[in-house]
Amino acid sequence: MMEVICANTAVNNILSAYTRKARNEQIKVTLDIELGSSLSIPNIDLVTILANAYENAIYACMEVQKLEARDCFIRLMLKKRKNKLIISCSNTCRMETELENGQPKTEFTGGIGVSSIIKTAEKYEGEYDFKNDNGVFVFRLIMSIPLIERKDNVSDSAL
Repeated sequence: MMEVICANTAVNNILSAYTRKARNEQIKVTLDIELGSSLSIPNIDLVTILANAYENAIYACMEVQKLEARDCFIRLMLKKRKNKLIISCSNTCRMETELENGQPKTEFTGGIGVSSIIKTAEKYEGEYDFKNDNGVFVFRLIMSIPLIERKDNVSDSAL
């Protein structure tokens, strides 16, 4: 059965799937999601960011479980505040996880996920950062939510 996390179907589906996968790997998951059913950011862009961040978090936790005897966690927060979308993901990671030019080195993330997150975030004037805080990886992103363009060319003053 699909867990209901938020009103946005695409976001709910991706978060549900990854939450199930994380919990199956004995990773403690905490979600703080405040998102309505519609947003002017296309679902494909939201899913690109969330799927890559969540998958990297799960991968990092699984690496820790293989090498160390530490309990692993993922905390994911997604909130809309005025015209901004705020995303934060923190998770257990290896102490050795290094950053290069402000981004995790690919040998610690396993692929192109981080570059996909950055490319998508930049489409929406996103500001982001990554850090390894003593074995806790933290990814934060704030991006602008575009104003919806009206298709009927009627200005508000004409109504």
